[in-house]
Amino acid sequence: MNQIQHIGEGISAVRKGEMWHAIVDYLGQQYIVGLKIWRGDRCHKAGEEQIVEYLNDRHLDVGYMLSFNFNQKKDPGVKRVEIDGKILYEGTV
Repeated sequence: MNQIQHIGEGISAVRKGEMWHAIVDYLGQQYIVGLKIWRGDRCHKAGEEQIVEYLNDRHLDVGYMLSFNFNQKKDPGVKRVEIDGKILYEGTV
């Protein structure tokens, strides 16, 4: 079950499982941002699929995912990924 919280004007947060998604309404556009803690490749792929679901529900083509990775050997930065015709910009910090 999704838990929705309205944070402020134009910003809502949706929780699905352990992942939070921010839905930002700004100047007539919606932006979907997934926030997660790195727990391995399997969980990462599941997070990507969740964002694609939100994008499909809102008829959007671009989403964002920010992963907090506390591993010593992480690969920080931003990359562009295409999944099922949707574009995700994924940042790792």
